Amino acid sequence: MTSIAQLISSVVMGSGMVFPDHRFFTPTKKFLDILWEYRNYHFWDIGAGNGATAHDIRREGMDCRAIDIIPRDSAHPVEMINALDVDWEELGGIQLVCRPNHSGWFGELLEKSYLGDAFPLVYVGLRRNISVDITENQYGAADLVIDGMGEEGEVAIFWGPSRFWQKLINMGEGVACPYEYEELVDE
Repeated sequence: MTSIAQLISSVVMGSGMVFPDHRFFTPTKKFLDILWEYRNYHFWDIGAGNGATAHDIRREGMDCRAIDIIPRDSAHPVEMINALDVDWEELGGIQLVCRPNHSGWFGELLEKSYLGDAFPLVYVGLRRNISVDITENQYGAADLVIDGMGEEGEVAIFWGPSRFWQKLINMGEGVACPYEYEELVDE
């Protein structure tokens, strides 16, 4: 399946156009502290835009690479890789998708992860965008939801192999899906 983002990317790449540097997500200390608990893993910032989030993660001493399919004018390194073409289960690490565009590719990636059973995946977004990016069935397979992940009040939704995120639940950092889907998307 070809997403709108892939179509845009093919036009942009063919034209030599570079999108401007713009930051959509600024992580809170709470978000970075949560990632620190998994610091022995490699992080992939997928749909990274200008790469600033991956830069923030690396600045905290963690390993993170930024990938996207649309080139941007940015001071941070971003590799041009289509996340839907990668065998994430084989490559490993934790996939972060922070404030994606709403063209449907995140849902495709989530399905590719077998709803988190194949590899750990974290979505970070504004509540008003969740129903655009995540179906009710996909949300039903989530392991954990944590508020306060970004400076604009973003929420993080976590999927992963069995008990992968249990450490966070045990620390009291989140509750295993405390919201019904309707409550989450309507706030």
